[in-house]
Amino acid sequence: MRRSIFGAILFVMASLVAFGQTASPNDAGQDSKKDLRQDVQQTQKDKQQVSSDTKQTQLDQAALRNDIRNGNKAAAGRETKVLHQDKSQLSKATRQARQSQLDAGTDRRQMARNASRTAPRGGRR
Repeated sequence: MRRSIFGAILFVMASLVAFGQTASPNDAGQDSKKDLRQDVQQTQKDKQQVSSDTKQTQLDQAALRNDIRNGNKAAAGRETKVLHQDKSQLSKATRQARQSQLDAGTDRRQMARNASRTAPRGGRR
């Protein structure tokens, strides 16, 4: 008798533990909101990076023009290399910003799709 009661209690406890570990519908929504928030933050950081790279490129272009006007060929050569590096960094940052923006949009659509599935229907049906 004790063995069967102990077995039943153990079975109930194991069932409760297993049920508690299953994902609830709210868990998926929280994960997608977290992903969306991270993608938006990453997009903002990438946009700031693009802005700073653009400003740096403009400063380097101005320095290159000054070196060319002054006839300083060695400095102009260095500025040309720096300008080339800045342009490549700018294009990389622009690509990252676009990708972050696309990821954020994908997460928004996915979150809206999931919300429409779980939302109660209104009206008569």
